[in-house]
Amino acid sequence: MSIQYLKKAAKTPETETATAQSVVSEMLAEIQKMERQQSSTTPKNWMLGMASF
Repeated sequence: MSIQYLKKAAKTPETETATAQSVVSEMLAEIQKMERQQSSTTPKNWMLGMASF
């Protein structure tokens, strides 16, 4: 005996918006976290070394 579905919804951009927003929010949070970690380990006067370039 096979399963008979009454209705099947198609995936549309509107139905995937929440998922996409969640993924993007997580990615941005991770990027900000990495930037904060790098800024705390990078010397504040890093530009002084760039002056010779």
